[in-house]
Amino acid sequence: MHPVLGLFQSEQSEDFSLRFRTVHLDFSCFIKAFLLILLSALIVAPCPAKKITEKQLKFNLVFGGQILKLDPNGSLLNLGDSLQIETIRFYVFGIELLQNTRSVWKEANSFHLLDGSVASSLTLPLQIENNLSFNRLRFVIGIDSAVNSSGAMGGDLDPTKGMYWTWDNGYINVKLEGRSALCKTKDQQFQFHLGGYRKEVNTAMVLEFPSSANSDMSIEVDIKAFFSKLDLSKTNQIMSPGKEAVLLSQYFAQCIRFQ
Repeated sequence: MHPVLGLFQSEQSEDFSLRFRTVHLDFSCFIKAFLLILLSALIVAPCPAKKITEKQLKFNLVFGGQILKLDPNGSLLNLGDSLQIETIRFYVFGIELLQNTRSVWKEANSFHLLDGSVASSLTLPLQIENNLSFNRLRFVIGIDSAVNSSGAMGGDLDPTKGMYWTWDNGYINVKLEGRSALCKTKDQQFQFHLGGYRKEVNTAMVLEFPSSANSDMSIEVDIKAFFSKLDLSKTNQIMSPGKEAVLLSQYFAQCIRFQ
């Protein structure tokens, strides 16, 4: 009888062990499935949407104390007997907000063509996070070398905007055109097409100003300060990259200040 009893006990033991392993495996599978569902929920669950506010960056064109408003039909703006301005166009690129030296916000696809004859182009809407803390504003006058090396693009960078030379010379960063009695040229015209992106003739100018979320972001561009540095009887036409274009680009950057 003992062998039969022993066999019965052995079968009971094996059956219990099998059932225990089955339950254990089922419980492990349940835990894994639960964790997988929980992880999936965390991944799929949307994050709370950040509140965005619009802050405007305004550029004001002036000549000394006089506001410049160019006629969109192309007629000249008279500034006394000796100077008339027909075209003021320039690029603003890479708008960025900083907290001290740390960047806290950068505008995506930050290419803007500002045109003195198109008032709406002088106000740039910036979509920034609500309650963002910053104390400095940075941007570039002109287009950087990386974009220039990519060739002609679309939007404000479209060659039909009249601000692109060739693949070799790239974009015109600043364009100033008009007339002056001082110019010994045909029809007394002056033309300054300032650009160049290669290292030795790079005309893109990085500007940085104190700013904050609690203040207006208003930039003054005083064209009189630019022309006060020039003798138009000697310097009245620049149409390609070079040392003169770099110097005049520096003059243009110096006439820009935060209001």
